[in-house]
Amino acid sequence: MSFGVYVTGILFQTASFVSFLLISHGYCIMCERLSVTERRSTAALGCVFYLTLVGYRASVPYFTVLLLLNYFISFYVIFHHISQNLAVLREQLAFIEDEDVQAMHDAVYTKYIMFKKFQGAMQIVAMAETVIYLNVDDSSENYWLRLLVREWAQFCIFLYIGYVSVTQLREFLFLRHM
Repeated sequence: MSFGVYVTGILFQTASFVSFLLISHGYCIMCERLSVTERRSTAALGCVFYLTLVGYRASVPYFTVLLLLNYFISFYVIFHHISQNLAVLREQLAFIEDEDVQAMHDAVYTKYIMFKKFQGAMQIVAMAETVIYLNVDDSSENYWLRLLVREWAQFCIFLYIGYVSVTQLREFLFLRHM
C-alpha cells in the first residue's frame, strides 16, 4: 500500500504540472491544438519532472538539486507562456476597442480574465511548493502532512480553475444569447 501511495503521489504531481503547462500554453483557452514543438516540450518537461521526482523520493544523491532546477524551469515556462498569452489578449482587446466590436470584446475579455486568475493560482502553487521544499525535515509525520497539503492545494486549484472556466463560459453564453 505504501508503494501505491508513493507511485500515485508522483503520478498526480506530474499530471498536475503537465496540466498546468498545457493550460499555460493556452490549450482549450486560446487554441484547440498545440504545435508539435509545444507538445514535445511539454512531454519532455513532464518526463524529466517525473524522473526527477522518482529520484528525489528514492533519496538518490543530487536529485534534490535536479528537482529544484526542474521546478524553476517548469515555473519559468508556465509564467512565460501566461505572460505571452496575456500580452496577445491585451493587444486583441486594444484592437477590438479601436474597432468597436462588442461581441468579440466579451469573448476575448473572458479569456483574459481566465488567464489572469490562472496566473494568480499558479503564483499560489509556486509559493506553496517553495515553502514545502524550504521546510524539509526527515520526520515521516511531517512528510505525510506536506504531501497532504500539496495534493489538496493542487486539487483545490483544479477545482478553482474548473469553476472559473465554467462560470466564465456560462456568463459568456448567457450574454451572447441576450
